[in-house]
Amino acid sequence: MIPMVLMLAANGINLVLDPILIYGLYGAPAMGVRGAAVATVIAQTLAAVGALVLLRRGAGGIRLHLRHMLPRPAIAMNILRIGLPGSGQMLARSLMALVLMRIAATAGTDAIAAFGAGTRLQQLILMPAFALGNAAATLVGQNLGAGHPDRAARGAWIATWMDVALMAVFGVLLAGFAPPLMGIFTDDAKVITIGSDFLRITCGFYVFVAPSIVLGRALQGAGDSLTPMILTLVSLWGIQVPLAILLSRVFVPPTDGLWWAIAMAVTIHGLLVSIVFQRGRWKHRVV
Repeated sequence: MIPMVLMLAANGINLVLDPILIYGLYGAPAMGVRGAAVATVIAQTLAAVGALVLLRRGAGGIRLHLRHMLPRPAIAMNILRIGLPGSGQMLARSLMALVLMRIAATAGTDAIAAFGAGTRLQQLILMPAFALGNAAATLVGQNLGAGHPDRAARGAWIATWMDVALMAVFGVLLAGFAPPLMGIFTDDAKVITIGSDFLRITCGFYVFVAPSIVLGRALQGAGDSLTPMILTLVSLWGIQVPLAILLSRVFVPPTDGLWWAIAMAVTIHGLLVSIVFQRGRWKHRVV
C-alpha cells in the first residue's frame, strides 16, 4: 500500500505541476517542455523524501537507522546481482519509448502529442498492476522462504487475475470515453482523433499487461530478475520496435501501425512471461 500511495502522490504532484510550469500559471515562469521535466524531478524527489521519512518512522514494520546504511560488501553484491537486471529492464523500456516517439514523429507533431497524452493515461491505468506486482513479489518471497512454493505460485496468479479484471474494466472505459479523456490534455481535434485511435486499438490488449507486470514482479520476488529482463528485450526490442517500423509504413494513417505494434508486443510479452512463470523453475532458486 505504501509504495502505491507514494506513486499516486508523485503522479498527482506531476499532473498539478505540469501545466503550472509549462504555461507559467499562478506567477510561475513559463518553461515549456523544460517545465515538464522540472515537474517530474520535483514529484519524484518529494516521493523519495516521503519514502525515507516513512522508513525512518517504521512504516511497514521497517525502521531505518543510520547504522543500517554502513557498507556491507557481501550484501551489496547480492543486491547488485538481483537488482542490475531489473535496472536493465527499465532502461530497455525507456529507450524503447524514445524509439517509438521517434517513429511517431515521422507522422508529425500531432502524432507526438497524441502519443504523449495516451502514454500518460496508460501510466495511470497501469498503476494497479505495479501495486499488485509488488504484492505478488512479497508473497512469492515470503512463501518461498517459508518452504511453500505452491502457495507462492497461487498468490501470484491470484494477483494476476485481479489485475486482469481491472485491466478489462479500464479497457472498456478507455474505449468508450477515449475522446473526452484525450480532451483533458488538448482541444486540438486532430490530436484527439489520433490519441483516441491509440487508446481504442491498445486498450483491448491491456489484459495481457497484467501477467507481464505482475508475474514479472513475482519472478523478481523469487530472485530471478534476469528472466524478466530477457523477456522484455525479446518482446520490446525484438518484436515491438521492428513491427512499429514495418507497420507504420504499411498502415494509413501510419500511427495506426504503431499502435498495433504496441498491442501485439504487449500480448506476446504477457504470454511469454505467463509460460515462463508456469514452468516453475523459479521455485528452486536460492537467493
